[in-house]
Amino acid sequence: RGGPHDIVALAEKFAHSEWNGRTRLYLSCGREDYAALLSKQYHEQLQEMGLVHDWYVSSGNHSYAFGEKALRHALDDLMRGTNV
Repeated sequence: RGGPHDIVALAEKFAHSEWNGRTRLYLSCGREDYAALLSKQYHEQLQEMGLVHDWYVSSGNHSYAFGEKALRHALDDLMRGTNV
């Protein structure tokens, strides 16, 4: 933990706020990404906190190609819940 502004501390604060479940938190990571294990651990921490979030995992690494695929997935998912 790096202090009050690290991602775990912020997630804990958010999990116990009125915004949990009302705001969409989206995480994505490629299976071959150097941070895949950290991403999985963070996802599990969010689950333990009860923080509502979407977690997208697919083949890929830390690249623009994976980022584009993840962004398309997030936008498709987001648009399913609208009347656009």
